[in-house]
Amino acid sequence: MPPAKKMKFSLPRGQKTLTSMQFPTGLSSEIESSPEEGDTANVRNADAEMNNDETSYSKSAHKKRKFQSSWLKLWPWMIYESEKMFCTICKERGKDNIFTQGCGTFKTSSLNRHENSQDHRDSIQAQSLSKEMNVAVAKMMTDHDSALIKAIKTVHWLAIENLPLSKFESMMDFLKDIGTPNLNFLQVGNRIDYQSYYSANEFLHAISDVIEEKTTENLQKSPFVTIYADESTDICNKKRMTMTARIINPENSRAQTVFLRDIEYENGTGEGLTSEIIKELNLRHISISKVLGFGSDGASVMTGLDKGVSGRLKELNPHILNIHCMAHRLALCTAQAAEGIPALKRYQEFMTKLFYYFKVSADREKEVHKVQALLDHPMLKYKEIHAVRWLSFYDGLETIYKTLDPLLTYLHNREAKKDPKAKGLLKQMATTQFIYITYLMMDVLPIVMRLCLTFQKDDLDIARAKISVDSCLSELEAFKEGKTFHTTFVEQFASDITEVDDHPEFKGHRIHKVPGANFQSLKSQFINSLVSNIRKRFPQKSLMDAFYVLSMRAINFSDVETYGIEEINELLDYYGTSKCHKSAISQPVLCAEKVRNQWMLAKQIVKSARYPTDQMQELWELLTKHHKEELNELIKLAQIALTLPLHTASCERVFSQQNIILTKQRNSLAPKISDRLLRVRLNKQETINYEDVLKRWNSLKKRIISAQ
Repeated sequence: MPPAKKMKFSLPRGQKTLTSMQFPTGLSSEIESSPEEGDTANVRNADAEMNNDETSYSKSAHKKRKFQSSWLKLWPWMIYESEKMFCTICKERGKDNIFTQGCGTFKTSSLNRHENSQDHRDSIQAQSLSKEMNVAVAKMMTDHDSALIKAIKTVHWLAIENLPLSKFESMMDFLKDIGTPNLNFLQVGNRIDYQSYYSANEFLHAISDVIEEKTTENLQKSPFVTIYADESTDICNKKRMTMTARIINPENSRAQTVFLRDIEYENGTGEGLTSEIIKELNLRHISISKVLGFGSDGASVMTGLDKGVSGRLKELNPHILNIHCMAHRLALCTAQAAEGIPALKRYQEFMTKLFYYFKVSADREKEVHKVQALLDHPMLKYKEIHAVRWLSFYDGLETIYKTLDPLLTYLHNREAKKDPKAKGLLKQMATTQFIYITYLMMDVLPIVMRLCLTFQKDDLDIARAKISVDSCLSELEAFKEGKTFHTTFVEQFASDITEVDDHPEFKGHRIHKVPGANFQSLKSQFINSLVSNIRKRFPQKSLMDAFYVLSMRAINFSDVETYGIEEINELLDYYGTSKCHKSAISQPVLCAEKVRNQWMLAKQIVKSARYPTDQMQELWELLTKHHKEELNELIKLAQIALTLPLHTASCERVFSQQNIILTKQRNSLAPKISDRLLRVRLNKQETINYEDVLKRWNSLKKRIISAQ
């Protein structure tokens, strides 16, 4: 009989024997019905084998499964954190299942089961729909932003070209007509439209703010600031003050002039104007301690050291240097030189009368142009002159000189027709003295005009200004002494005046001599007075003049050791010591000892490296670039020199733009709008980031975008 088949059992933990309920079917009766002794041993063996299997089962149960990093590639929606597996998609959609709570059963079957679950499939579908929606919204936003940027560019162009913003809507309609894409996104429903005059003003506001933010950033970066201020009246006879500033980039010592603001004001006293300047500085977070210069046209309300703007600013910072505009000073020199010579005053009065004689009659102007054309002379219009700007009549003077012959012919014809005004003008004009003054002024004024134009350059520095003044004085002295290298107009006068029957004639026109007229004395008197005034208003020994040594123009012709020592000490007496004005005290701007030591080093560097010294700006850009560390304190002094407010030409340019913007048709523009238009026009050469403008426009208030 074959041996009985052995069966193995594993008892539950803690149980020593099998109960009858735990035997398989039929086994219990079989054991009970086999009472042989051999069977007892078999049962013991079976018990022992079951005990061994129990131990094997216990070890297998304690062996944990581990997470496999390769699963991350097979199931990309899964992440492993804190020893648990999570489903990112289900968590993102807010589902509640084992994989959002954290699954610790590291089996592929668990991952497959979750991947096929309804929660997971719903989450994937929702994510796909969300992506499609985001793409659609992003495209809509891109198209909308593109339309807005086109609208912003249109407003920018209108402002630069000085076209009224009321044309914005019709301009947008025109752009739509020619097929400019995406502009339909500017229309949001029936009530909101971003192509109206109101929207144009908001776009202008944003453009102006972006430009202003950049200006403020440059102002805050500049270690020193000088302020220019000038007053004017607009076409509506409202008082306005324009403020500009001269700043410098500390990284390369490059200076520039920036527009600050054009405002209307009520209080025209020194206190009122000063408060407007301080308000502007505070608005841009500029400390008054950085302001080291103030430039103006020389009006008493600006330059007064007690109650003027300059004096009140010095009460806040005694180191502020007040500078009267060089161009205005030169105009005063010429005007005062002419004041003491009656013949020159009468000449100026004649030019004013001549201008109004033709201005009030179009027929007269037409007739004189016919005479000019008939005699092969240029057809020129006689210019208006202004007493306050004596140099402004140079254009008028040049017109008279170029048309002397046709003008005399015309006035003779009008006199024959019994025109009393023409007779009076002819009587004053048909004299040797009048013609001599015309020729004399054609010699003198170009010399002064060159200096005046130099004073109005944006990149003017103190070194170029000094050289130009010295050159002007030398030319005037040479002309007075007859030592010029070219034929002068006064020399030509002698050949243009001829004697016919004891009467002087000028190009066929009989003229008269003025009794007692001494042309040489007139010439000397005018030039002497002019030279004297220039020397008085541009003194050689002054703090301004001391800045000249920083250009180092004469360093190759001087003793390097002693060159500029006196001037540097003079500058340090001002900037290297504490200053006091009334009760205000300001601390030294520079360390005097460092500047003196670095000045000696800088001279050696410039001479040995052969740096160019013809342009002060260029020289200090090179020194800042290559020697910033060893010349740091001296560079500060040079930066002060480069930011000096030498002229108020920047304010005059603002006035010119203001007169272009504020016309009879646009005289009701709000001050804020005209200020923004000025800022855009004056910065038309600057590159504008239209995306920044769009961000600024969006930040002005809550916007509703297109729902298309």
